[in-house]
Amino acid sequence: MERSVRISRLLAATVVALASLLSAPAALAQGAEAFDEASGLYRAGEWASAETLWLEALAEAPGPDERARLCGNLAATAARQGDPHSAVAWYTAALRLRPRDGAFLRDLELVRAQAGLEPHDDGSLSAALSSWARDWTASEARWLAAVGLGALALGALAEALRGGRNGRTALFAALLLQPILLAPVTRQALAPEDAPWMVVQSGGVLARAEPRPDASRQAHFAAGDELAVVDRWPGWLMVEGPEGVGVWVPEGALFALDR
Repeated sequence: MERSVRISRLLAATVVALASLLSAPAALAQGAEAFDEASGLYRAGEWASAETLWLEALAEAPGPDERARLCGNLAATAARQGDPHSAVAWYTAALRLRPRDGAFLRDLELVRAQAGLEPHDDGSLSAALSSWARDWTASEARWLAAVGLGALALGALAEALRGGRNGRTALFAALLLQPILLAPVTRQALAPEDAPWMVVQSGGVLARAEPRPDASRQAHFAAGDELAVVDRWPGWLMVEGPEGVGVWVPEGALFALDR
């Protein structure tokens, strides 16, 4: 009896697996058709309709590359509809998925200029260092950290086995590489657990002491500011305000960058 039950379960699992394999091409084809339809609507100037289809596709997109592409398309529709602040947020979301995409970086600078915001990269040394620490995915940052620690281990081994000037030079070089190779993973480890939200309301948004429009004003956040959300209330989000105090802003004024 027990054996027959196991066989039945195995057969059921096999049927489910086969059904998934058979349905996958159909789902992919349906997604491609929806994407083509949205692209056609965009080219025809029906940007709101294209945006709706791309948002639906984004909700079901399986991988980061596809989600990044859809975020880029949604950024373009926002810009076409005269909303450069939302376009900035969509390109920023896309770059969180594909940090070094040249097209996204170029278009982000364009829409930031249209929105009256400072450049994402002003070409300074501090901006270059910040970009190095920031523009890596989680898996890439871990890989860089592994390379750095591996180099340190090899340098220490060379110094222990051979000693002398060459061994010390190898160890010193490995030590110099550590801040560079460990910077991305360190930055990600120290970042807040929740993904940031961006202010997309033109002119910024007032933060209040309580989640109601007549509550006392506590702070003002400018358009483009990235904030950490710490709590929610219907229609409102609590964010970390000045000196770490929680303040409330209307949910519609912020954009979730985690896509």
